[in-house]
Amino acid sequence: LANTAWAFATASHAVPALFSGIEAEVVARLRAEGGVAPEAAFKPQELSNLAWAFATVGEPSRSTSGGEAELFGLEFGRRCDAAADLFRREELTQLHVWCLWHSLECGQTEGMPSEGLRRRCHAEFTAQQGRPSRLQRHVGAALFRLVGSRPREEVTIPEGYSLDYLVEWRGARVAVEVDGPSHYAAASATASAAQHRAPSSATLLKRRQLRSFGWRLVSIPYFEWDQLHAAKGSTAELQRRYLAAALDEAVAETVVPGVS
Repeated sequence: LANTAWAFATASHAVPALFSGIEAEVVARLRAEGGVAPEAAFKPQELSNLAWAFATVGEPSRSTSGGEAELFGLEFGRRCDAAADLFRREELTQLHVWCLWHSLECGQTEGMPSEGLRRRCHAEFTAQQGRPSRLQRHVGAALFRLVGSRPREEVTIPEGYSLDYLVEWRGARVAVEVDGPSHYAAASATASAAQHRAPSSATLLKRRQLRSFGWRLVSIPYFEWDQLHAAKGSTAELQRRYLAAALDEAVAETVVPGVS
């Protein structure tokens, strides 16, 4: 069940009926295993896969939509704490994403792991941030030419995410994310053009959560940036117009923290 939820979330297939069915089956099994030690009933990877899958598709379980506490009620945090020493690095990062979704996007406090485990999840999540790519540096140089000052780079926000760039534009702070090929679902050379341009589940999750936290966001797909080099005219001028239009659009958005 956990692997099924993970697979659908990884493929960005949010099927409400499927996730409701998975939740109902998991809850039924947990009730049937009422006498089993929490760390034995579910493996750490299964707990983190379930949590990450629901957070990624943004599917609210019954416990987060005002009904009876179910999958992510108090028992979930207890099970996570019981398995705290068994979680691997990737599983801790998955739990961190779930904690952000559960507490900040859904506004729930029940079912959260202990503060100590949450700190470990946060620390592991922030440690996973990558290095700036060549594409990112090129975009940064273009931003510098546009705004007249060097934009802040690799800015880690309190929630643990790293922003590629943070710029001031028309009196507003705007996060700029440079999305290279790894941010898209298809890496195979045989994939269709549409598949190459479909953001990965992790990319969609980050975009959604950043906006939910109140950030104005510009996402720059690598294929759009590459097209500026192939177009007629001055590349620098085309880049300036592209970035200015994207920043203007972001500033014009109505930002409501907590609403994704």
